[in-house]
Amino acid sequence: MNGFSAGLRHWVFAALVALAASPALGQGAAAKDAASAAAPAAAAAPAADERPDNETCLSCHGGEGLEAEGPDGKKRKLHVDGERFGKSVHGKRLCVECHKNITEVPHEPVQVLVSCVQCHEDLLRIAQEANKAQNVPRLGVVNEQIERYMKSIHARPSRTDQSRTNATCYNCHDAHNVYPLGSTERAEWRLSIPNKCGACHAKQREEYAQSVHGREVLQNANPVAAVCSDCHTTHDVDSPKLDASRLVITKNCGNCHQDSLTTYSQTYHGQVNKLGFA
Repeated sequence: MNGFSAGLRHWVFAALVALAASPALGQGAAAKDAASAAAPAAAAAPAADERPDNETCLSCHGGEGLEAEGPDGKKRKLHVDGERFGKSVHGKRLCVECHKNITEVPHEPVQVLVSCVQCHEDLLRIAQEANKAQNVPRLGVVNEQIERYMKSIHARPSRTDQSRTNATCYNCHDAHNVYPLGSTERAEWRLSIPNKCGACHAKQREEYAQSVHGREVLQNANPVAAVCSDCHTTHDVDSPKLDASRLVITKNCGNCHQDSLTTYSQTYHGQVNKLGFA
């Protein structure tokens, strides 16, 4: 009997030890299962930046003749000259920094959603927050130009299509080839301004081509002859029907023809012009 009691006590003790250990074993199994479940999720986490690089974009868009049909049914060119883009002020930027809705390559046809205004404002804000705005003075100038553009007739809704503005940044500036001030390419771009303006103002372009200014620019490639923006200003363009616009043009003529402006200012008409009458 004593032997039996001792054996029973031994068996009960062993059972209690087993029961006491079982929760720990269960917790260990659960932890193991949780770790196993977490492993695939960790493995599936995307890299910090999987955006396409410029080389990838240019593998398609660098090809001559690449074009696609737009919503209006018209073909539009999609070719980008990689060498020219590399020389532009945006040459070190990723294509997808502007084309934010392109996240993978190849991609489906997408609407062009590019905000020059938002990007330049963001870059200046970041520089100011880091107390480095003094290192990018040109960026400050561009943002001043943006403020003037936003108040101009070009930034207003088109009369024929209110979903569009009269002119965007890349209607006047080449979308991919904005060259540094003082460069040869920038001087060549200046000579193309009458044709860019003429894309919307065809009648005025024809009249300009017959003028002394137009012949010097379009026929002789004279880099100092007047282009549209020399008279009508660049970013704060307003309706030529307004007196304020006419007054600005008179002043702008004097930027090149200083002696003529001086003598004109001394005439009756010049005096009236000074009083604010066009």
